[in-house]
Amino acid sequence: MIDAVRVAGRLAATDPLRELVGTRLMPAATAEDDGALAEAVRAGCEIYHHAAGTRRMCPADDLDAVVDARSAVYGLDGVSVIDASIMPVIPAANTNVPTIMIAERCAAWLRG
Repeated sequence: MIDAVRVAGRLAATDPLRELVGTRLMPAATAEDDGALAEAVRAGCEIYHHAAGTRRMCPADDLDAVVDARSAVYGLDGVSVIDASIMPVIPAANTNVPTIMIAERCAAWLRG
């Protein structure tokens, strides 16, 4: 992570990006001392992810399958999973809109 912060700083200082970069959010990132930079990274970094694809929608013969094409859990009558976990492929963008689409579609199926 220390190397990544330093690389990002060097990139931000290049002519194409210099004029686009605003205030440095992590002033200690300019530190040459690895210890000071490591401390700044630990203090300023957070985990951010969108869990998706953990209970994938797949055909029943797929060993990773949990739900069918209509989100019904294999082997359990009347149980559905309707969230980002059923995405067979994790989207390259934020999962919010695809999750809403899944919920809307599956809700329509459940309403009949």
